[in-house]
Formats: sequence, structure tokens, C-alpha cells
Amino acid sequence: MVEKLNYSVLYVDDEKGFLELAKDFMERANKSLKVDTVSSASKALEALKHKEFDGIISDFSMPEMDGLEFLKTLRKENISIPFIILTGKGNEDVAIEALNVGASRYIQKSSHLKNQFTIIADSIIQDINNWRVQSSVTDREKKFSSLFSNAPDLIFIVDPFTLNFIEVNDEVLLKLGYSEEDLEKLTLRDLYDEQFDFTNEDNFVNMETSTCVYELEMFRKDGSVIPLELSAKVVQYGDTTVLQAFGRDLSLRKITEEKLEAKKKLEDLILQFSVDFINLPLKEYDRVILEALESITVFLNTERSFIFEFSEDKETFSETYGYINQRKKEESEVISNQLQGVPLSNVKWLFNELIMNQEVNLETLEEIPEEAKSDIEVLEKKNIKSLLMVPIYGIERITGAFGIGSKKVVSKWTKDERSSVKLLAQIFSSAFQRKEALLRVGERELVYQSILDFSGEAFSISDDNYKIVYCNKKFATMLGYKPEEIIEREIFDIIDKDFHEEIHLQTEKRNKGLDDEYEMLFVAKNGATVRMKDRQKGS
Repeated sequence: MVEKLNYSVLYVDDEKGFLELAKDFMERANKSLKVDTVSSASKALEALKHKEFDGIISDFSMPEMDGLEFLKTLRKENISIPFIILTGKGNEDVAIEALNVGASRYIQKSSHLKNQFTIIADSIIQDINNWRVQSSVTDREKKFSSLFSNAPDLIFIVDPFTLNFIEVNDEVLLKLGYSEEDLEKLTLRDLYDEQFDFTNEDNFVNMETSTCVYELEMFRKDGSVIPLELSAKVVQYGDTTVLQAFGRDLSLRKITEEKLEAKKKLEDLILQFSVDFINLPLKEYDRVILEALESITVFLNTERSFIFEFSEDKETFSETYGYINQRKKEESEVISNQLQGVPLSNVKWLFNELIMNQEVNLETLEEIPEEAKSDIEVLEKKNIKSLLMVPIYGIERITGAFGIGSKKVVSKWTKDERSSVKLLAQIFSSAFQRKEALLRVGERELVYQSILDFSGEAFSISDDNYKIVYCNKKFATMLGYKPEEIIEREIFDIIDKDFHEEIHLQTEKRNKGLDDEYEMLFVAKNGATVRMKDRQKGS
């Protein structure tokens, strides 16, 4: 069984009413979440002195101290727990800066609160789980983080009148490709186009009193250009007046923006997979799973993905789904048949690794012990040289595994690849659990559901968490929806707010085994209200 974990999260927002909704929706979305709320960054800093939290969610736009300043304060105090910042539209620069100073991700606010808080709840849990794994190697992580965070800029010290170079740092030589001897024959003006000339008389006067910032493209020795943000000021350099310029490589910002866009696309892709599996008929499962495998294989630019399923007695396994990226497949490559009925004893090492570590992460098959020759043979039969694989869980047990593979040795499976595979395995687990539950539904229950589907009366069923788990076409049509648009939503989403308390009272009666009949005011898709008589059956 999967070990149950609890997650303590601090939610920061200056809108107190919004905080109550956040706590309510998130704790309903995931029972393992415990959410504390505060209305300002200063209160959050105080709360952190008295209680340990696993993660923080903060709005960006707040008075006194905004979410970005709050994040910077935390990182200065070496508080490294996951931090999700919430931004509005048009705040992409804020999001990029937040990621650069240590935010685990950003989420753009939406008007659909239920979906937003579900995404936030899932995201913070995923980030906390990843952080817990990473914290076990803190020494190495701190070294790499320090190197990244304190990467030096390009520094130029030049004569303010002739623009001859007095001194430059190693980063200038490295980024521009010049030697010190080369620069002795050049001036700073030789390294950029005249249209970017920032050393004219007017600018020079400004640089004598303040730091001036310019964006320009600087020539490398090989003729290519590097975009720089140059901060320049006239200063005293010992007994000499010099022009000091710090160049920040803007190509890093472009890379960050591309990574941010890729991360957003991946999140959208995974979210779409989650939506696709909701209320999916059994006959559609194969198609949607194969589409999901194709999409993630192409997106991660890997060579193949697959799903293995174990027999109920855990004696054999079969590859039930697989996809090979056609762009990665060589013309001479023969696509081998899917593995069927392979004894688990042939992959004993892989199976144990999957159970014990919840992951098989092989950059090369040489990492497999020599005594596990049969494991190597199975992978070689699939032309797999590198493997990343995680378990899939059914209702009561581990039922298989989802993974991606390469026919070449990889240098390292990236963090994004590992987290994506784990998240997709969770989605596939949920899908297979629902599929398993559907297969267990008896013929008699299916008949009853068919009767309800075509009944002239409106029917809906909600679970103990007020989530609508079933409604027939009549019920949905009366409110202007399709059934799939209502199922999985909370009943409160379609009931007039004046009747929310009545829902709670009637639920208490139902739990006591009491029957009742009452009128309820529903809200249709177009905003109109529809009055219905609700007959509640006690359980």
C-alpha cells in the first residue's frame, strides 16, 4: 500500500475571505493537506517562527510586502521549503524573477476557484514530495545552487574618455571569446554597434551621478552577438576615474522564459490527461492512454514510453500499452513485439527496485548487477539502454509500471522528466483504479443506471464530500449543461448560495437515516435559477 503522508501548508493572501475559500477547497481536494492561513507576509514570517510548514503558497500582489519580496526574505533566511507564487495575467516578469530566486513554480490566477484550488493543492503536494527527496542530498544541492545564484557578471573597467580597457574579469574573456592581448588592441566601443552607443556626452553626464542601465548586443570574437543588460557608472578606481560596467547575459533570461513556457505547456498537457480520464467509458480507455503516451513521449523528446501490467498472482507481466517516437526511430530499427506473459522472475531485480525505491532510474544497463542477467536480456529485447520507470497502483495493490526508455545511454534523466513520469504514473493509477472499479460494477447496477439515464425525472447523486458523482441527462438538461460538465463538480457550484446551509442540514438528516422532501433553488449555466423539489433518502 502507498504510505499516507500529511502536508502542512501556509497560505498567504491579504484577502481574508479568499483565505477561507482557499483553506476549505484545498483541504477538501486532498484530505492529507492541512492549511494554515495568514493575511500578510509579516504575519507569515511570524508564523514560521512558531511552527514548521512543508510548503508555502503566496499571492504576489499584497500591501507592505509583496509575494516576491516575501520569497526573497525567506531565501535570505535559508528557508528553502517549496514556495508557489500566485500571479495575475501580465505578470510574466514577476514569475520569471520568482523562479530565479527560488520559487518552485508560479500559478496564474483564474476565475474558476474550484479548479484553481485543486491544481494548487496537487501542485504543492508534488513540490513538497520532490523537495523531500532532494533535501537528502543538501550538501551537493547547496553547492550547485550557490554556483548558479552567484554566477558572476561580465565586468568591464575602462577609461571613460578613450574607452580603452583597463581591466576585465574572466567572464568577459569566456563569454566573448577574446584574449587579454586581443582587448589591448580594442576599445569598448569596438564591441557593440553604433546604434547602441551609450557613451555619448549626455549619457556620460548621467553616469557621473547615477548608475545607468542599457540593453545592447555585444560582438563576440567569432562574429556572433550576445545580448547584455549593461549597468554603467563613472566611479573612482583607486586614484583614477573610470567607467565601470557590469554586463548581465540576457540570453539566460531567454532560456528561463523558454523553460517557463515549456513547464507551463507540460502542466497543461498533464492537466488535460487528468480531464480526459474523468467519466471516460471503458471502451475509450485504450485510445486515451495511447494518446497520452504519444503526447508525453513527443513532448519529452524521448524515444519510447510504455505501461507494464502485472498478473493478479504477480507471476507474470505484459506490456499492455507502448509508443515509439517515430522522429527518434532509425529507419533500420525493427519495432519488437510487445512483451507478453513474461515471468516476473526474469525481472526480479527490476521488480524489487520498483517496490523498494518507488523508481527505477537507469542511465545505463551497466548499473544492473551482473547476477541479474535475465533483467538485462528483457530490456535488450526491447532495445532499451536507459530506463526511467515508476509503479502504477490499482485499488488494493501495485498493478504495474509506467516508464520511458531510450535505445541510447543518457547522461542523466532530468528533474522535469522524473517529476513528469511520477505525476503521470499517479494519473494512470487513478485511471486504472477507476477502470478496475467500473469492471467490478455488476450487471444489475448497470441496468439501474440505464433506467436512471433515460428516466423522465431528474436524478443526481453526491458523495460525502458534496461532489456530484452521477447525474442523468434530464437533470443536466434542466440546468443547460451536459452530464459530463456537472459530474465531479461540487453540488454548491450549481445551487443558489442562500440554500447552501440547507444542503448541510439535509446531509445531517441523511446521515441519521431520515428521509425528507424539500425545495431547492438551482443555478443554470446561463445564470437563471431553476426551482426543483428534492427528495432525499436516508442511508
